[in-house]
Amino acid sequence: MADNGPTLTWLVIIAASSLTQTFVLLGVLAVVWRRMKAAEARMHALERDLVAPTLARVELTLRDMQDAAERLRKADDTVRRWVSAGADVVSVAIGQAETRARPVIGLVKGVRAAARVWARSRSRPATVERSRITPMPDQMKEGEQAHVWTK
Repeated sequence: MADNGPTLTWLVIIAASSLTQTFVLLGVLAVVWRRMKAAEARMHALERDLVAPTLARVELTLRDMQDAAERLRKADDTVRRWVSAGADVVSVAIGQAETRARPVIGLVKGVRAAARVWARSRSRPATVERSRITPMPDQMKEGEQAHVWTK
């Protein structure tokens, strides 16, 4: 019959190389698996040692800043209420002072006006000076306003 020797030899060579390739791939897979686990352990250690405490400090700082901002808002509201209340009190006090001082101020103004008129009448002669009206210009430029000046 047919000689199957060379075919059988090639089949054995192919099987041996396939088996060798499988073992090499399994070895590479084992090395990669171990390195991946080691890297994962280092990542967890890094997170535990550095990242977690830093995040805790940042969170604590943020909480403190929020508390400080809330206290600042409350203080601002309190100051605004005090200023508003103070402004209201000052406004009422000024209004009452003006109301009570109005007759006195009017009396003082009247006395000053009377004294001014009396002083002028004593220093000037008895002639009455009339106001002069200056004539308006015949032509005015566009946009100008006419004024009447008296002396």
